[in-house]
Amino acid sequence: MTHPAVTVVRLLAEEQPDRISKCLYVRKGAVTPECIIGNCVVDLGGTTESLGGYEGSGPATVLRLTKFPIELGSSAVEWLEEVQRTQDNGSTWGTAVKDADLLYPEMRNL
Repeated sequence: MTHPAVTVVRLLAEEQPDRISKCLYVRKGAVTPECIIGNCVVDLGGTTESLGGYEGSGPATVLRLTKFPIELGSSAVEWLEEVQRTQDNGSTWGTAVKDADLLYPEMRNL
């Protein structure tokens, strides 16, 4: 079974494949998250307010803000980190997911 965060990130990328985000979970003073992982955390029950203190932290850390913590070292963590890294380097959300799937083929179709 795949982690719910993988499912949510895939859905976000399907809904907004051309979206490009800054390298931030949330902009200062914003009421909505900025990046794909930030949006995922909020969709899974975290809050925008709580994300602000986690800039620079990886997906495994910010997912602790939800009721769906993730096991370090899992393929899901590596895949989410690659999505975040690719997005942070200026790629669209759709491209970030496709690139992560190329690096972690075991995560495709999950």
